[in-house]
Amino acid sequence: MQAISSLVSLQAETHGDPLVRELFDGVRDQVRTMALVHEKLYQTADFSAVEFAEYTRSLLQQLWRTYRAGDRVRLIAELEPL
Repeated sequence: MQAISSLVSLQAETHGDPLVRELFDGVRDQVRTMALVHEKLYQTADFSAVEFAEYTRSLLQQLWRTYRAGDRVRLIAELEPL
């Protein structure tokens, strides 16, 4: 998944059109999200049960870094284990 994400990022850099770059960035983010799901599944002994609160926390942190929202938005995640 990391290889796909990197290839999409490289492809995005070759286009001068901001709209095309934005589309590629969206695809890259979707691939990263799928990779996070796979990572969380393989970190657990029981594939049928993923710690949802921890997954959500990881996903939010990834989105936070991706969109560099730290200076514009305050993130508060009060999550209970499910």
